[in-house]
Amino acid sequence: MKEGLTQKMASVNYMATTADCWSRDKKSFLGVTAHWINNKTLDKESCALACKHIRGHHVVTLAREIWSISCTYKIQNKVVCMTTDNASNFVKCFKTFGIPYENENTKEEEEDNAEVISLTKILTLTFICHRIKDVQRFIPPEIELMKEYCDIMGLVAQSLVLQREAGMYMGYLLPILHFLEKKLAAREGKHMKYCLPLLSVVRSGIKKRFGAIWMEKLVIAACLHLRFKFDWLDGEDKFLAESWIKSEMQSEDVSHNIQDDAEETPEDDNFFCIARSKSFANSAACEVAQFMKASSS
Repeated sequence: MKEGLTQKMASVNYMATTADCWSRDKKSFLGVTAHWINNKTLDKESCALACKHIRGHHVVTLAREIWSISCTYKIQNKVVCMTTDNASNFVKCFKTFGIPYENENTKEEEEDNAEVISLTKILTLTFICHRIKDVQRFIPPEIELMKEYCDIMGLVAQSLVLQREAGMYMGYLLPILHFLEKKLAAREGKHMKYCLPLLSVVRSGIKKRFGAIWMEKLVIAACLHLRFKFDWLDGEDKFLAESWIKSEMQSEDVSHNIQDDAEETPEDDNFFCIARSKSFANSAACEVAQFMKASSS
């Protein structure tokens, strides 16, 4: 099986991996998966690389195991990023052995002292209160608090559901974050008695986590998806996205024309009698305009 996966991933130039650690019965385990885009079909493909017992949670051990797994499948020079949770062992591992990422917002987060209440426990208690008459039920302010909580966190949960496994591409990331922020901002205009501090923390947390990923390549990926195009952007952001795409297409036009000129001879040009346009800017503008007129899926 390892040989088959190694051979399958040999033609892949770039891929992403995920890793997770957990403990059971005083034993530690590491799971690693790989994800990539098929070069021919452009379908997203993935596989499990490892699920193994490791000894201890030391950062050196963790780094060595991840590197060993990558080398086993000969993908150590193909992995562009790895997704993990915020467990301290992973944080220390990538701070020690990872490539530094310059971001002024990547300072260590302060510990949140707010008490976390399980919604499942609340609903269970409600059910018990209905069955036992002598137990006091939730009073109106408590019910209002739970409604406000669900109104806020329901949006976050919905954005996570949208990031499904099948049919999901990088072009979804920024629109999801954009509309989540707009919906959360709209909640601040509503009359909330109890959960305004929660709303503020959620918004600031999203901005701190994802504020630095609004980069050119991700904006282009979103705008070239038929579901979004430029409709999710406004004002200067929309104009900037259009200019990025036109610039990208102009560079493609130039490279293709240089290649065509190198392959064709003067006799070919005389035979076909095709008048070539030298205005790459106009060509890119036309391509973008045609794309905008195409029906959205």
